[in-house]
Amino acid sequence: MTPDLMLLGDSHTISLEEGARSLGLDVAALRYGGNVWHEGKFGWNADGFFPKGSNLGRRGLAQLQDRLGVKNVFSVGAPVLTTVGFHLGRLTRPFNWSDHVVMAPGDPAPSTGLLASDALAEAYVSHFRGAHIRMLKRLSREAKLIVVPPPAISEEPNFRQLRAIIVRLMQRAGLEIFDGAQALFGDAPLPAHLIEPDGQHTTPEFGAMVISRLRDAGRI
Repeated sequence: MTPDLMLLGDSHTISLEEGARSLGLDVAALRYGGNVWHEGKFGWNADGFFPKGSNLGRRGLAQLQDRLGVKNVFSVGAPVLTTVGFHLGRLTRPFNWSDHVVMAPGDPAPSTGLLASDALAEAYVSHFRGAHIRMLKRLSREAKLIVVPPPAISEEPNFRQLRAIIVRLMQRAGLEIFDGAQALFGDAPLPAHLIEPDGQHTTPEFGAMVISRLRDAGRI
């Protein structure tokens, strides 16, 4: 049986999955840790997407293949939501080691730290996330794919700036984006009750709000 919705990503898909299930949707998910994604342990073959170098990842994919009765799990016609390509902690911490501060066009110069131009930051992001964007572009030719960027909860330096660059690169590649936090709350901070105690992830209630907004808009 074809699920109502599929998810591909990291731990940030948990709130989307639980939120979708709370709305009565049948969900199928492939979820791998941020390190797997950041290290590029994924690929594409005749059977579609597959994880590399992860026995656990391969077992998860095999289980989903058995459930759906197909090798290419993203070919069944269900819309796919993904958080792939962000995993921002793996980008910001190395970038911040030398106290760099990203300055976008029109921003005031930072009063402290080493100035990093928007162009430099974009080159840095492209180096580490280009393969992810290419994989998503390929997946978008097989399924209705929507990238759902995890909200910018962290106050870590350059977090919001690098997130914005990832979104921009994805849009430039023609990927469909739905920024749930922006759609629901604009530029206001995410309400505290929608943030998990770890301060990094959103709650199932937020996930349900995102799924409901997408359904109401006819996007899934």
